Amino acid sequence: MKIAVDLDDTESVESALDELLDGTRDAKAIRRRERFAVRFGSKVKGKFRAFTGPAIACDLASGYDENTRKPSSGAIFFARATRTAKLRKKVTKYVEQIIAHNVAGGPIWETDEAQLGEDAAEALALADAKSIATFIAFLRSNDLDHEVHQSDAIIRIVTKHGWIAETIALLAARASDCSGQGGDYDLQYLIAKQPIPKKLQKAFVGAVIEGCRSVAVDAYPKYVRPKLVRALGEGFPEPEIDDDFTAGVNALDDPKTALVCFTRFVEKESRPRRVRAALVEWARTADLERSERFAFNALVDADDAPRSAEALCDQAYELYAADEYDNAIAIYDRAIAADPKHWPAYTWKAECMRQLEHYDGAIKTLQYALAESGDADLYFELGCVYRDAGDLPKALAAFKRNHESGDRRGESGMADVHNLIGCKQLEAGDLDAAATSFTASVDCKVTAHALANIARVRFMQKRYDPALAAAKKSLHLNPTADVHNIIACVEIAHSQYDAAKQSLARALELDPKLHSCRANLVCLHALSGDANAALDALADALANGYDDFNWIATDSDLDSIRPLPRFAELVAQYRR
Repeated sequence: MKIAVDLDDTESVESALDELLDGTRDAKAIRRRERFAVRFGSKVKGKFRAFTGPAIACDLASGYDENTRKPSSGAIFFARATRTAKLRKKVTKYVEQIIAHNVAGGPIWETDEAQLGEDAAEALALADAKSIATFIAFLRSNDLDHEVHQSDAIIRIVTKHGWIAETIALLAARASDCSGQGGDYDLQYLIAKQPIPKKLQKAFVGAVIEGCRSVAVDAYPKYVRPKLVRALGEGFPEPEIDDDFTAGVNALDDPKTALVCFTRFVEKESRPRRVRAALVEWARTADLERSERFAFNALVDADDAPRSAEALCDQAYELYAADEYDNAIAIYDRAIAADPKHWPAYTWKAECMRQLEHYDGAIKTLQYALAESGDADLYFELGCVYRDAGDLPKALAAFKRNHESGDRRGESGMADVHNLIGCKQLEAGDLDAAATSFTASVDCKVTAHALANIARVRFMQKRYDPALAAAKKSLHLNPTADVHNIIACVEIAHSQYDAAKQSLARALELDPKLHSCRANLVCLHALSGDANAALDALADALANGYDDFNWIATDSDLDSIRPLPRFAELVAQYRR
């Protein structure tokens, strides 16, 4: 995914963020690719050039070959995008979107070394200490067994902000449930470089203990506490935590007593999913009766029902990502019941309905949320539902309302609808109206698809120069077989047969199954006077599945070869 942006123009940066949010919203579409790379850059003489910068020194020796590296185009872009509070909100929304994707289906990789969202999450945390919590959530969603850049980012964040509550929480996570490959090094390095103040040490150790509960019930005393002793020294202020979980850990040598303690711990209140998983793992290997283990796991599973609207939405999103839309809708209804003003629940409930083609229900859900919240972002979702339902005028109106609110996604929505209207008009044979609609689409947002449709209509109108101009613009944005084929048609119309051969060859290289290319090769050779080549091309087209025998029988471009015996033989052979 390449995004061109002018870093000196705030509106351009905001537009780029909207494009990024829109382009990474569908996790299933992203996961169809082995790697989903996002590059930011500028257009120089019509060519995209990714942003680059000088190598930056990393104040660490974390075991990787290089202690300096050039910032990625994403690091440069997000450093700019996080300068203002308004844009930081959109960057935060993007990172939270990636976290949701990661939690539902595992991390998404940009390259062999970088996970999607790394640059954005780090830039947020560097720009605003309050965003470190988002960085920690992102870190927890990463594959830290194969981390590369996370140590660098954590050290830069702590170095930037110093020891405050937020960075203490970050290092605590790194020392416990986010340890990964570099956690031990980061703990030793950061504390040696800048010792944690005494007044913050107790809170730090308490947070480490809490984080360890997500790893294994005995993770803190058995594995992590010795590391803290090495980093902080003997006599660090270890908090006295008097709860049932700690009592259970202290009683691990007596599984029956530990079971009683852990049971009381679970019964008191809802616990984070990661902690529940650790308890289930303990029960799996502990010396317990089968009935005891079954009852305990059932209790933990019952506690798995989240109580807050946010937690319910997280649970529902996992079902959405697994295409279990009906089950997801049921959970979103519970989220709405828990908090009737949690508007994301309405948005995603409507999205599930849209996937099920329950358009009336989706429209009513969004209209209610709009009336109650006044959130103009919901007009975009409403436009998507109207568009898929085939009500293009209402879709256009909704996208326009969304665009007028300042949301750049509205431009994309309006462009899409104008393009769909143009396709319907083209199908009906109204070329002038189709040309107007496709042009309106490009006026909203320049896309390769709309430009290709303009080229197609102009060719059908025999306006060859405008057709060629639109096709070349489309080709620059996205070199598809279809556009090369349109260019070939224009070249054939201008009797530029050698150029047309090259264009058709490029088209077939991109899409060998594009039958119209093979048909155009027949026309090209017939019009250029090479009957044998035309008949060979016809044989090739028919052998590859071309079956428009009405075109073969009537198109005037084939008049020169239609009387030939081989022509009739080929038609008879493949028409059976």
